[in-house]
Amino acid sequence: MTPRSETATRAMRRLRTSAPSSIPAFIATSVAIIIVALDMPAALRIPAMVVLLWVPGTALVRLLTGNVTGGHGDRALRIPLSLLFGILSWLAVALLLNVCGIPLGPRSLALGAGATGLVLVTIAGVQHHPARDATGPLAVAEGVTKTLRSGAGVAVTALVIAAATCCAAMMITKPVDRYTMLGFRDSKPFNGEVPNVTRGKAVRLNWVLRGVGCDPSPTLTSVRLTVDGKAVGDIAVDIDDDRGGVLTGAVTFTAPITAGRHMVELTALPTADDGTALPAPGYVSTYLEVDQ
Repeated sequence: MTPRSETATRAMRRLRTSAPSSIPAFIATSVAIIIVALDMPAALRIPAMVVLLWVPGTALVRLLTGNVTGGHGDRALRIPLSLLFGILSWLAVALLLNVCGIPLGPRSLALGAGATGLVLVTIAGVQHHPARDATGPLAVAEGVTKTLRSGAGVAVTALVIAAATCCAAMMITKPVDRYTMLGFRDSKPFNGEVPNVTRGKAVRLNWVLRGVGCDPSPTLTSVRLTVDGKAVGDIAVDIDDDRGGVLTGAVTFTAPITAGRHMVELTALPTADDGTALPAPGYVSTYLEVDQ
């Protein structure tokens, strides 16, 4: 047998060795993707998730270390590596989805991992490493290539772990102190001037409520008003939702019939849409000058 025919025979033997493990993995991954895409019952989705985690990991191990040729010791190393690489592939998919602006979820992660698994299984199935003379220059080049490939595998693994850690840190929601601020929108109270009104006439005070780290509800937030320390019950409150945690509104009441200067205090009781009371901003006050 000539060296060329011997090399071809070994290559075909290599292909026959890799094909039986690649084809079932490709089929299993395809079925798992269909199960996840169709949102089938959990009894089917859970095994499908396991397949989508295991197959990319085993494909990566085959790409980096070659096909299985050893005994139990080699398997004892490949099994944890396959699990580790499978987790890393999911982290890489999560990072890519986050960069592309695709919402992260079990379905999107599973489909992305499945597509990655199909690509890796295909590459691992068609990759051949025919045996060469251990003393020739080609063997030396192959040894250098293997060394570089191992170094690249370690570098890529470290890069994926670092990127996944940074991505997880960015996706963690940092707690923000929640508080609210209340103020007048009228020019005179804002500038410290005293509004002048007529006795017994309607008075309208415009106000704005800003929520930081919270969104006050325009329908559940209430307003109270006192004049000279006495609560005013007959008031009309208008509230507009400006979105972004900002409410603008107005309170309308009847001016006192007694001429002179009166103290008006406006209190807002902010409430969230679910009925949870938000931190109260306190009150704002202004003098009101009632004409003779």
